[in-house]
Amino acid sequence: MSQELIFILIALPILSLVMVWAMIPFTMELIEPSRDFRQHRRRLRKFGGGGLTEQLLPRFLEVGTPARVWGALYVLTWFGLLVIFGELISGSAPADLTNNVLVVTLIVGAWWTVQITVVVIGRALKRLNARPRQTDAASPAEKRAAEQPTEPELTMPATAANSADASGSGGWFGSAWGWLVPVALVAVVVLGNGLADQHPIRDVDDFFHQRQTLLLGVTITIAVTGFIAFMGGIMWMVFARGSPMSREDVEHQHEQMMLDQNSRIGGAARYRISGETVGAQAEDAWSMAEMKNAWNAGLWRSVPLWRRRFLTTAGALAAMCGAAGLVIVLAPPGVKLLVVGCVAYATVRTVAAFRRAGRS
Repeated sequence: MSQELIFILIALPILSLVMVWAMIPFTMELIEPSRDFRQHRRRLRKFGGGGLTEQLLPRFLEVGTPARVWGALYVLTWFGLLVIFGELISGSAPADLTNNVLVVTLIVGAWWTVQITVVVIGRALKRLNARPRQTDAASPAEKRAAEQPTEPELTMPATAANSADASGSGGWFGSAWGWLVPVALVAVVVLGNGLADQHPIRDVDDFFHQRQTLLLGVTITIAVTGFIAFMGGIMWMVFARGSPMSREDVEHQHEQMMLDQNSRIGGAARYRISGETVGAQAEDAWSMAEMKNAWNAGLWRSVPLWRRRFLTTAGALAAMCGAAGLVIVLAPPGVKLLVVGCVAYATVRTVAAFRRAGRS
């Protein structure tokens, strides 16, 4: 093992740890700057592991603002990491050079994208928390749009089958479906894998394999774009119509999430958050009939409420289709067949429900 490689193996984890150590207070300062280093140290001590960070921060670095100090350290460590990445890439085989450059570029780009996103969302939530609490931030146009006529509530006749299902037992039909559906799914996967060498299925599998890089690019792009659109719609709702959350609200929500994940503990545990908190809450709901009426009336072109709703819905559908396409490209023939069947079934049911929506 060469000395250069030993140096890289030692420097890489050290620089990574220092980078993460500097990232947290740097991000905190970008979201809400401290007045001076005295306040900054008090804020650090309130964090879960911030006491150690405050102790490791030398006094002689208290020059300028905390954001500049941590930002300089953060950028310097990233510069060192990029130098090491460059050395590793330069020593790779020519055949792997392009792939290594692409991988490093994606890692660095994804890291900084997440970093910038956290700062932007954090600042927006801080501004939102500075506003007074609102019970309904909808504009008059949005309220009129939400009052579009919808289809009446559908009720099913009280047959013996759904009466048994409503009572919780499900009857013979419910218990039959309980074991029939998993067996059918397994049978589809086994059948597809068993027919993998047959001519039609083999040709389809070869088609996906030969164009795997292109198809992966398409499916990943669709999934990522859909996820961004979906999350953009959610954040749009929070920033436009959300109400600030107090520290007690954030801790209560966190406690409920933790208790749901640890149901055996029940109400015996209490969860608290150390450090600073920021949050906002908003809720919205709409039916397929309301969406159809809004589409026919052209409200998605003029009403921001419906623009956001269509953006959120389209983003969720695109993310799910992209994820399903990713499975279809990479999975064995049996799983391909199963996913294609599920997507086709969901598409048919969704289109049929959209066509029926709003009919009296």
